[in-house]
Amino acid sequence: MATLGLLSRLGVLTLPGSLTPIANWWVIGISAVLFLLEFFADKIPYVDLIWNALQTFVRVPVGALLAWAATSGLSPEWQLGATATGGAIFAFVAHGGKLAIRAARDALT
Repeated sequence: MATLGLLSRLGVLTLPGSLTPIANWWVIGISAVLFLLEFFADKIPYVDLIWNALQTFVRVPVGALLAWAATSGLSPEWQLGATATGGAIFAFVAHGGKLAIRAARDALT
């Protein structure tokens, strides 16, 4: 999110109208702080597991909300489908896979 916001701020990327709040400095700053927290949490065994488990409750809804906002120009049926895809498939599968790999790594060490 911070990268998208910065690219939009620098004029490199034009976000759809419904995603312009991503270019807000508060959103960019909070996203950068969360990125740094995750970067350091990932280095500590079991802390990363707890951190990623908590992120499950954040990433899935945020992925769905981003998909909903990005597809605001579509019909309601397609927008709902994109929201389900963004939340359930992209965010949950990617996050779930990361969580499972890290849990297996921690169990082996």
